[in-house]
Amino acid sequence: MSVRAQFLLATSGILVLASLIWARSQKPTGPAPAIRHAAREMPFAEEFARAKAAIGRDGKIPVLIGLPVGETVGEWTREVLQDDSVTEVLAAQQGELVAFLESVDRTVRRSAHSFQAIPYVAVGANEKVIEALEALFDDKAAEEVGEVPSFEPTSFRMSSRLEITRGPRAYPYLLEQAKERAGVPLVLPKVEEAVTVVVIDNGIDYGEGFFGERVVAGSHFAWGEDADTIEIDPGDPAPGGPWSGMTEMSHGTHVAALIAGESPSMTGVDPRANLITIRVSSYPGGVETIWEVDVLRALEHVYEDHVLDSAGLPTNARNIVAVNISLRGDLYKDVDACDKNFPETALIVKLLWKEDIAVISASGNAGSKYGLSYPACVDSVVPVAATMADKGDTIWKFSNSHERLALWAPGSGIDASSLTGSSLVLSGTSFSAPFVTGAWAILNETHPGLDLTTYLEALTGKNPEIKVIKRKKLKRNLVDVAEALKQL
Repeated sequence: MSVRAQFLLATSGILVLASLIWARSQKPTGPAPAIRHAAREMPFAEEFARAKAAIGRDGKIPVLIGLPVGETVGEWTREVLQDDSVTEVLAAQQGELVAFLESVDRTVRRSAHSFQAIPYVAVGANEKVIEALEALFDDKAAEEVGEVPSFEPTSFRMSSRLEITRGPRAYPYLLEQAKERAGVPLVLPKVEEAVTVVVIDNGIDYGEGFFGERVVAGSHFAWGEDADTIEIDPGDPAPGGPWSGMTEMSHGTHVAALIAGESPSMTGVDPRANLITIRVSSYPGGVETIWEVDVLRALEHVYEDHVLDSAGLPTNARNIVAVNISLRGDLYKDVDACDKNFPETALIVKLLWKEDIAVISASGNAGSKYGLSYPACVDSVVPVAATMADKGDTIWKFSNSHERLALWAPGSGIDASSLTGSSLVLSGTSFSAPFVTGAWAILNETHPGLDLTTYLEALTGKNPEIKVIKRKKLKRNLVDVAEALKQL
């Protein structure tokens, strides 16, 4: 190295050392200003960025905000919800948060929903609301907002969208053939009392008469609109409005028909079961839209309005045993990430499970061998994948599956036209879930009062008489009602 190069290297080293000494001298010598979240990164930054992008694309969107009362009580149970000291704090935090956001956007209260069964608030958010929420997690920004709630929310998340799980056209199989593959007895055992199944979907057209007087209640949840709930008069099975005569309800009608439809030539899996229809679809601009927040509202409605009485005590007067959700959201190969991303759903599903109500869901139609779509990916949901209704019980190639999968059931090309008044032959895991929901109804009717794990084990446990469907290393039972009945 030349003398000139050595001189330049030494000089640069001295300059770097001098700059470091100067920088350290500029640090304040007193204590750092007090902040609520010392030495941490801005939480939920990625989710806030996603929400802002969605607003730029779609305008106002629904978001979910978690409240700290949920972290102070340990396990969230019915007993907790009966504790006035908890519910009063929950209501106060919800009111405080909504009032704060209303000071930013006067229209917030119109779309806000304060959940009663879980510690969350849903609001419609524009850019101003998102910025205000973001400020609650950022001290510097919070100072600029002004009066803020006395607590910090625990979570922020944009509500996801769901879709109808309808697959491509397939070779048609008669419903009776599919029922045979699912082990549905030709003659059902006699029972003392029918059970009720809830169908969360895009509605049931029960005016066709395939359900007799067994559609006993109906509700409609659409984000940004007031809930529409009716008590159905069995003497007037087609009250009109959003409840009958609408072609877009073919999906929900098909699902309900597979569970409990009845006509002179055909029946669903359990034609004795009563039905509650909860419609969660809306049609802004003529496009079918389903928001996760409305599915949550529907699940809470089942829990709050059908399972508990006005004093918060379990009555379940309609004898609800299952909720069928044949809808799909995002695909998750990592189900732990699904649980983490959807804690609201996990909470309400577990509350229902503790009240002896199972949530049964379609696995989704992405063709994944190692993933489940929301809500099937959530812990305590019973996910169902699809087979063909042929004698070989061939796996429907578009069906999702995963280690968390509970069962396989027929789902491809099920022709239930004589039960729905429609010539549509539909395919998808949407139509596999109803076979399991119908089976669940039969097990509960014939052997009432058992633990839910007993019913599940009867369907999913090892049994040499039940066919096992294999996909790669995954092995799960094909639903078999007759064999499951023998296990109880």
